[in-house]
Amino acid sequence: MAYIGQNADGNFTTSVSKDTFSGNGSATAFTLSEAATTNTVDVFVENIRQEPTTAYSVDGTTLTFTAAPVTGTNNIYVVNRGPIQLSASHPAAQSLSAFSATITNDLTVDTNTLFVDASADAVGIGTTSPSSFFSDARQLVVGSGSGSQGITISSGTSENSQVFFADGTSGDAAYRGIVRYLHSSDAMAFYTSGANERMRIDSSGNVGIGASSPAISGTPAVTLQTKGTSSATTGLIVSSSLDGASSVNLYSGNSSSDNPAIAFQNNLRFGSATDVGVGGFAERVRILAGGGITFNGDTATANALDDYEEGTFTATLRGSTGEPGSLVTTTATYTKIGNRVFIIIAFENVTTTGYSGQVNFEGLPFACSQTRAIFYIGGFSGMSWTDTPIGSLGNASTTISGQDQRSGTTWATATHTPVVGGYFWVTGHYITAA
Repeated sequence: MAYIGQNADGNFTTSVSKDTFSGNGSATAFTLSEAATTNTVDVFVENIRQEPTTAYSVDGTTLTFTAAPVTGTNNIYVVNRGPIQLSASHPAAQSLSAFSATITNDLTVDTNTLFVDASADAVGIGTTSPSSFFSDARQLVVGSGSGSQGITISSGTSENSQVFFADGTSGDAAYRGIVRYLHSSDAMAFYTSGANERMRIDSSGNVGIGASSPAISGTPAVTLQTKGTSSATTGLIVSSSLDGASSVNLYSGNSSSDNPAIAFQNNLRFGSATDVGVGGFAERVRILAGGGITFNGDTATANALDDYEEGTFTATLRGSTGEPGSLVTTTATYTKIGNRVFIIIAFENVTTTGYSGQVNFEGLPFACSQTRAIFYIGGFSGMSWTDTPIGSLGNASTTISGQDQRSGTTWATATHTPVVGGYFWVTGHYITAA
């Protein structure tokens, strides 16, 4: 076929289709492989060309003869030369340029560089199976599930690279969320409800929630900024009102003017809002920067509770003038609050044979730091005393000495009569420097 204009190898060429049938003397209708019209096909029977409209007619892919062709093997052939129905093949070595194109079925570009799955309404980049992914997230699938994959969005150095999320309507009002890279400040910003910025990560790694400048004196930090109104309680409000280089206040009111319920400043303070919605802060507990806890607004370091401890110790029963070969011991308990030590010692159902002289209790967990501490000593079940005993603990000592006080100010040692199955009780408290 002759061409007008460029040579054929630089243009589209058509693939003419040919259909062959075998007549049986009775069949008049045959199915073509390509749709055609009566005047766009050449029909031959026994190599004799048939006259259109007189010998046959064509409707779509159905060829109908006026009279049944004679019997013969492949004695009927049809040449479909109609350009409307014929397919076009583009030369593989030539570039394709077109004004527009409509592709009804799948589209494949370079095996799997780009694949459009018409049946699944999905597009795959690097995969020919986008429909195999989650049904609610397969409109665009990048990668085949192996190797590193990625999407690059490039823009000018003074512009933004961004991804928009819309609700299906048109125009700028459709944008409900945005993820935006700000080239000018080297920061990532996240938006909701259109162009309302909610969170930002700046170039130094600072994170701001509701704050576009999250850095605190140049130190990386998380800045949580106030959100709420003065007319409605919104629960816990986190504010960026800062009292120091690394402090954060947690608010229980409704605006940044409320005083904090928890303040991470030089000291850690806990309290409650005295009038929620208006402001005011009642301090209940403070953890001092130098250590210690104060209560109800008392900020004096000297009044801070800086130690609390509970434990046990081994108390040993001693005699000043005589002791058995095996000393009697018991497990006693103590509670230490600050510099104050509270003890309970109980010897139950013990035999004191071999003990004589002054009754002493040895093994306190902390040494005494006061001039003298006094303890209550009780004894029963056969115990007898010279006089009412009182325990005495001197400075730097860990042993309570049994004493009794007679008339006046004379102190004497408290002695007891040895028994079998006796009981001792010692309770009291003292001050320690430990």
